[in-house]
Amino acid sequence: MKISYLLFAILFISSTCKKNKNCNKLITIKNESSIKVMIQSFINYDGDYRDTVIICPYYGNFQKLINPNDNDSDTYTQRHCWQKTLKNGTTFDLFVVDIKNYDLNTPCDTIKKNCKVLFRKQYTLEDLEKINFKIEYK
Repeated sequence: MKISYLLFAILFISSTCKKNKNCNKLITIKNESSIKVMIQSFINYDGDYRDTVIICPYYGNFQKLINPNDNDSDTYTQRHCWQKTLKNGTTFDLFVVDIKNYDLNTPCDTIKKNCKVLFRKQYTLEDLEKINFKIEYK
């Protein structure tokens, strides 16, 4: 009898849990260009528009190399919804950098001088929702 009550309770609790359809935990970035690029991104809490950015030295999750016609998705996966992270004016800032002159052994000042930012954009929550959390660099 106790097992029946336990099974009923588990069934009732699990049936009342609602899945949030408005929760995106992933931003997919696709490099549709013909060159290998480096993606750098930030969660921008202060709303400042960064004119240029080259993180040097390399800091892991902030940048990733993406081959031509390749997807990058795991770098921008979160445990919770992007809707929660990007509320109240917080933005997802993305930079695509030409890596032709980029080498991890090159001094930082040389990298900042020679690496060209090909594309930069600040994405608000509304921007990402319009493109279904999929960014394409062409």
